[in-house]
Amino acid sequence: MKLITDLLASDYHSTQAISKSGLDRINQSPAHFISWLSEPQKPTPAIEFGSATHSAILEADTFDQFYHVGRIDRRTKEGKAQAEEIESTGKKLISEDDFGRIMRMRDSVHSHETAKDLLSEGNAEISLLGEFANVSAKARVDWLVHTNDTAIVVDLKTTDCASAESFAKSCAQYRYHVQVAWYSDLLRKAGVDVQAFYFIAVEKTAPYAVAVYELDKESVTLGRVTYE
Repeated sequence: MKLITDLLASDYHSTQAISKSGLDRINQSPAHFISWLSEPQKPTPAIEFGSATHSAILEADTFDQFYHVGRIDRRTKEGKAQAEEIESTGKKLISEDDFGRIMRMRDSVHSHETAKDLLSEGNAEISLLGEFANVSAKARVDWLVHTNDTAIVVDLKTTDCASAESFAKSCAQYRYHVQVAWYSDLLRKAGVDVQAFYFIAVEKTAPYAVAVYELDKESVTLGRVTYE
């Protein structure tokens, strides 16, 4: 298992290997997994918004390289042509309204003392690729604070509600316990001992509340048993 710091997201996603997303599909059924591999789904607006938020908060220095902010009316011939020209450069379009929300979310995260401390040093979008449990495996870590052979992992989640009760429901629905176990074990395979794994949850609407969570050991153990 190798830890890669400069792999583009597109190259990571095109790599054929088992990921947390793949494990989620297999959990539904092998048929769902095969369909997901053979018929890739176009990202939903919610996923696109989440990706842009990640970029703005975790990779602010390179946001402009991948996103274009502006008001473009695709219903007009001129607007459609303008959008196609921008997208031909590899950039994605972000409306001014969405960008405004993303900036308020970013400010809210940076105003939260614990979240701010966790993101004060480290690196974003760290890829893990290699052999694990006799299969090709991969993961992409949102934020990694790596010191010598130990690390703290931070995962940013956009949400409708950042309360503890709501986050607990999201953990069950989206299998966050599996994510913690999978990422931690792949990092250890790469020679990095994970000391802690934190989730930063930030709301997508006002007041853009922020909370930081860490799953207990029992949940992570269950996640490991589940993916295995």
